Amino acid sequence: MPALQPIDSDAPPPCRDCGAPAAGPCATCHAMICADCGALTGGAVKKVVVCQRCDAQGRGTVGWRAWVPIVAPILLGVLGLLIVTQLLRSC
Repeated sequence: MPALQPIDSDAPPPCRDCGAPAAGPCATCHAMICADCGALTGGAVKKVVVCQRCDAQGRGTVGWRAWVPIVAPILLGVLGLLIVTQLLRSC
């Protein structure tokens, strides 16, 4: 019967990409990555670390595309109100 092998529970989990000790999770896919495999990205105020896969796909960036689902309905609503106002004035 084989003997039990001790497990070092204090060791950090390995990096998904290179196998080195991981520093923390990717901000988008939550995979454990080391400091060498992470890319620092984000806006002017909040910086996040994403893995190389997410960085290559453009995830984790805080650009204008992230604001489109929020701003577009507001702008369409204002435009609709302006059109209704102009139609009511012309009657």
